[in-house]
Amino acid sequence: MVVDEFGREVPGGRNEDDFYERRGPHHHHHRHRPSTASPRHMSPERRKTNVHPSLEYAKEPLLCEFLWKEKNNPTDETAYEAYRRSYCLNYIRAFFNKHLDDTWFRSRYSPLGRQRFVVLERNRSVEEARALWQQMVKDEASFLTGAKLGGGVKSSNISAPPISHLFSWQQPGSTETALLISDIPSVVTNEQLVIAILNHSTLPDLKQPDLVVYAGSFIPTTGASVLQRQAIVVGQASVVQDIWTTLCKTSSSRKNRSVPRKEDDLDEIINLDVDSSDPYGRLEYDDDGRGGAPPNGSTVPIKKSFVAVQRLRTGSTTTSVLTAALSSTTRCATDQAAALRLAQSLDRKRHIPTDCGIDAVLGKLFGDKLNDASVEDVLDVCIAYLRRVHLVSFYNGCDQPAKAVVDTLTGRHPSSTIHLRLQDADATLKRAADEAKNLDNNGEAVKDLLVQRLDDSIQRALEECERVDGLVSVVAGDEQVSLELGLAPEVMQEANEIISAEDQVRDKWLHDHSMLDDDQRARCSFHFCHKLFKDTSFLHKHLLKKHVEYLSAEQAKVHDEYMMKAWEAASERPVPDVLVDCGSRFGFVAASVIGQVPDCVDPEPGLWKREEERQEKEKQEREMMMRSRRDEVRHQHNYVPREAEPIRRSQFVDVDDMKVEKVEMSFENVEVPTAVAQKKKKKRKLL
Repeated sequence: MVVDEFGREVPGGRNEDDFYERRGPHHHHHRHRPSTASPRHMSPERRKTNVHPSLEYAKEPLLCEFLWKEKNNPTDETAYEAYRRSYCLNYIRAFFNKHLDDTWFRSRYSPLGRQRFVVLERNRSVEEARALWQQMVKDEASFLTGAKLGGGVKSSNISAPPISHLFSWQQPGSTETALLISDIPSVVTNEQLVIAILNHSTLPDLKQPDLVVYAGSFIPTTGASVLQRQAIVVGQASVVQDIWTTLCKTSSSRKNRSVPRKEDDLDEIINLDVDSSDPYGRLEYDDDGRGGAPPNGSTVPIKKSFVAVQRLRTGSTTTSVLTAALSSTTRCATDQAAALRLAQSLDRKRHIPTDCGIDAVLGKLFGDKLNDASVEDVLDVCIAYLRRVHLVSFYNGCDQPAKAVVDTLTGRHPSSTIHLRLQDADATLKRAADEAKNLDNNGEAVKDLLVQRLDDSIQRALEECERVDGLVSVVAGDEQVSLELGLAPEVMQEANEIISAEDQVRDKWLHDHSMLDDDQRARCSFHFCHKLFKDTSFLHKHLLKKHVEYLSAEQAKVHDEYMMKAWEAASERPVPDVLVDCGSRFGFVAASVIGQVPDCVDPEPGLWKREEERQEKEKQEREMMMRSRRDEVRHQHNYVPREAEPIRRSQFVDVDDMKVEKVEMSFENVEVPTAVAQKKKKKRKLL
């Protein structure tokens, strides 16, 4: 604040700090800013983004071989290799310690976590099959019309997705709907996410089981954050609508908020704050992955995280039009048989109930006239069933189904796109064949690459169906469950061992936290509780209801050994690249840590090699340029015009051009003019 000599504020005045604060970074004046500037002038987002993610798990960057030998002067040639491998080993261990309790990490490396993830997806398949059956029974004609994929037109206009190919939560008038949660930090668990959403509901008696969370699987993508994931929260339409209305009101009441419009509640993305405190109630929380920190107080430190929430809309599904070769009617018969065979095999593998499987759906739609029905209609229904129930894209990789429904909804899997067949494909093919005879030397038609790719994918999928059908009829018991879930028998055995160990930990924990008074009444042993109960059964209910986070912390330790075993056996781990210090010439360079024995490649020798090649190339270019200039100068001095070639003359005259001309002077016959007599001037007399 600027004041005058009387201490009064000067209107419109600003001090030196305001001058520097209001200047944009594009002005050069910020270079002369006083050195007393405080860190508050730096943007916190900018400070955060400047930090490389690998420095969260390593205290300092990895040194290249040249710098490390210059600093340590080793005598052994293999000393640097040992240093590099030790650095990479400590790096992945720090990553493991920091994300040991994360939901995405357990669903990937814990045997029981993997089993629960697959079981949740299998239950979703069964529920989706029942929803598809109910939608079809409600209006068969509308369902069949909404499943048609023909009539695609290649234009700039985006076609609306066929309604029968959308999931049940995306159907208009559905009893269930979903919210899409994006940018979920790794420290946020699914339970914390549900609790944060339920806090914005005004309905009474709403519990966590009323909302189901489907989290996305781990798919490494270039340029994306590995540790942030996406999920959908599914619930009754009335419940989700109430939660969304409350979220919109809360968001509109915040500061710096514009006036809401009617269309904002459909397209808006709302930030939701989530309590991401340690879910296991630990005071010694390993915050940096290098060991537990000392307890800070007697309560769990409160941490807040933010996620993005939006409604799951129908328009988010993309469509694409196939080529004429893939849309021809000659392919529909073979594609229909392959799609039906694939759907039947997946139904048997995942134990989809027969009353809502693909055979029941086709029997209800076409009855005894299935063989006489339109081939395209049967094909379209099978493709819709494969996408909604089994997350399979028939036209784009039918041999690789998605692992989670979120991957299909968010565009991280080919099944997120619905493919439409080109309209009048046969006429287009006939016209193209007439215009260009697409024949090889043997007189056989050349096969389209997209057609070859689709045929190979269908062939691999059918071979897998044959293998699975052969095993389904042979295996039984745990092997059958393992085949149904798509997990190895060793993983299922380890998951059962973890379940047994968790039960033992639970019994021991209840016994250790129960105390009996002299009158045989049970008392809670927690120092901040000490409640008294009639007997141990009531005390056990109290412990499981009020202090369950401490039990979860003890049970979570059972997974550590199995997760470490799977982590060390993996050859590719979701760790960020390490920073390698390559000196002042190249600076810090990222290098990937790969291999079952973690190691990375020193990029400094390769950088020097490329630098030498670049310098050599520049040297050759300079020499060629100098040689061409010398040749040009020599050509100009030694140039002799040919007689046949006319010399071009220009009409331009340079006034500053000096020309040497020979001048001869002759004084013969020179007439000297006679001098003319001048009149004498008269003087004027003065008066």
